Amino acid sequence: MLKDYNCLRGQPQNHTAAEFDVFKNECAIWIKLMQLGGEWEFFCEPISNADVRAQTCVYDSARQIKFQMNMHTHDNFNLDYKDLQMAAFHEVCEVLLYDLERIARLEDISAEQKEAMLIRARHKVIHHLEKLFYLMDKTDIINNMRKNIITPTEV
Repeated sequence: MLKDYNCLRGQPQNHTAAEFDVFKNECAIWIKLMQLGGEWEFFCEPISNADVRAQTCVYDSARQIKFQMNMHTHDNFNLDYKDLQMAAFHEVCEVLLYDLERIARLEDISAEQKEAMLIRARHKVIHHLEKLFYLMDKTDIINNMRKNIITPTEV
């Protein structure tokens, strides 16, 4: 059960293991729905960093992703159930868009090469979104997945 943040507002608090599990499970759901499991190896870990609610660390050469959720909270970072879900969705979208960012930072290639790479990466994102939205349109798959909690190792 998640804490009622309204009555705890303004007090330093820590997220519970159950709240971290919500974040972790939501990450796993969106990884699976966006079909990113074959491209990356995923990890989730709690952190204690006052600057972020959650963050995504990319280890490109190893094709590993680490989702991190801040377990220490304050007024600016209080998360309810929906916020935890949205934070997870946001972090998985970071992975979906990562290749566009990586390509944009490349300096040792021609403008034509970069443009070709960006076009491929952009279409890759579009194809992931097409699959996601057309799948969601056909079923109530997200709520079904939330009922049958999956873990990042199952994606």
